[in-house]
Amino acid sequence: MKLSKREQTIALVTIVAVLLGLGYWYIFIPYQDARTALRKDNAETMMEVTKARHLFDDQKAAIRKWKQMTDLGLGTDASAADSTILHSILDFAQNAGLNLSIKPDRVDQEKQFKKISYRATGNGSLAAITNFLWQVRNSPSPARVTDLTITNRKEGSDELTLTVDISTLVLVADAKDAAPSTPAAADKELQ
Repeated sequence: MKLSKREQTIALVTIVAVLLGLGYWYIFIPYQDARTALRKDNAETMMEVTKARHLFDDQKAAIRKWKQMTDLGLGTDASAADSTILHSILDFAQNAGLNLSIKPDRVDQEKQFKKISYRATGNGSLAAITNFLWQVRNSPSPARVTDLTITNRKEGSDELTLTVDISTLVLVADAKDAAPSTPAAADKELQ
């Protein structure tokens, strides 16, 4: 049976249409799905790489901060740390224009550290108090504000009273050998 030219054309167009349909559903759609999945996986991998880079940068910053703290004040001599932090607090207060009186509060033992605390009370403006707290926060020595109270001396004025507890750390002499050399080593010890 011989097909006419018109029937051959219709058969050819039908075969091409069926092949295109099969190609679309069995080749193009899976290719598009695989490509979309690959893009998604690539984006997730790039996010993980970015997180890992930030983690390494944070580790480097933590190691630098740890070294700075051990070099500038995290020692085993409690009296030297006491003197350093007292002079630092007084310098911070003077730089901020804050009238401050300081008295030793307590000494606590926390694992391999001795935590020496001070209570400071003073008067000044909000700007002076803010400047003082900023200096304590950004101090290269291990100083931390543990309690803070600000009260208004006169209603409607900028005369404020500050009561603040500040603490510093000292390595216990026996624990210095057992103390980790870096924050990463401290993390390993905790695990």
